[in-house]
Amino acid sequence: MRKAIFYLLTFTFLFSIISCSTEQVQSSKSGVLKQPIVQFEKVNSKGDTGRSLPPAEAPLMFWKSFEYKDISRPAAVGHTKENFCVIKETEGIPLQEGVAVKLIEDAECFFTHFTSLDGVPRKYMVGLVKIRITETGEEGWTWTTAVDLKE
Repeated sequence: MRKAIFYLLTFTFLFSIISCSTEQVQSSKSGVLKQPIVQFEKVNSKGDTGRSLPPAEAPLMFWKSFEYKDISRPAAVGHTKENFCVIKETEGIPLQEGVAVKLIEDAECFFTHFTSLDGVPRKYMVGLVKIRITETGEEGWTWTTAVDLKE
């Protein structure tokens, strides 16, 4: 029963993201940068999805590019491959909170494989979005949760 509820909530969450992300890019919204919060799932030794860990702060950065990679994730039966955005902290450029940005486009991934400075890879349930820094015109990719949209 718990698995059914989990999959129903996950499907609803992903459907909402797809619907909202299309609207954001098409209208080219403006926003400001904020501290990104990311969510990842704990996986137990059997490969089954365990209980979720609390959200964590991610470094406020952007990347000039990234790559897509199909990476295995636990599923109801066995494993499934999902489209991940792959980034490394060593290749990122630090940003400051409050900087004005414009959204350009959403990446085609709902998950990000992030390798931190200590070399530890992490899988987060968050995608990337391409932004333009209003003041400098620089463009790059950052976490979707790093942009606080103006209404």
